[in-house]
Formats: sequence, C-alpha cells, structure tokens
Amino acid sequence: SPLTGRITQLVLHFPDGCNALVDVAIGHKDTWVCPNEIDTFVALNDATPVLTVNEPIEKGEEIWMIIRNADGREQHAITVTATVIGVE
Repeated sequence: SPLTGRITQLVLHFPDGCNALVDVAIGHKDTWVCPNEIDTFVALNDATPVLTVNEPIEKGEEIWMIIRNADGREQHAITVTATVIGVE
C-alpha cells in the first residue's frame, strides 16, 4: 500500500465467458480479505461486484491477488481495483 490506512473498497471484474471457471482471492500479508476465509476463492461470470470492506493496512504492505484459471481452452483477464484511504 502506498500509505497507512484502510482498504475501503474492492471492485472485481469477471468478463463474460469466465463461467465460474476463473476464481480470485485478494488480501495483504497473511490476511485474506475477499473472501475472508483462508484458501477460499470467488468465481463469477459477467459480473462486476463492488465490495465495501474495512481492512487496516500499513504503508509498504503488498496487496496481493491470486487468480486461478480452470478453463483449459481460454485465457481470461480478471481485474481488481482496491481503494485505500489513509492517513500518511
């Protein structure tokens, strides 16, 4: 994170054609934010959910994303945008 504060929003985009064959998890350090259970993932199709979160984060921590593609025929471009509101 570029600053100390809170992750306040996550916007995930799953394009049409993912058909729940592509899943994603987002977190920082050893904390899973979306979904918030360790080793769980979200898989959707043609959807852009906007999630409100309230996750503390420190400056310099990496926000990570794990994407798994179980579609052996196609590649997919999943995007995640994280909003961080901070104090520094």
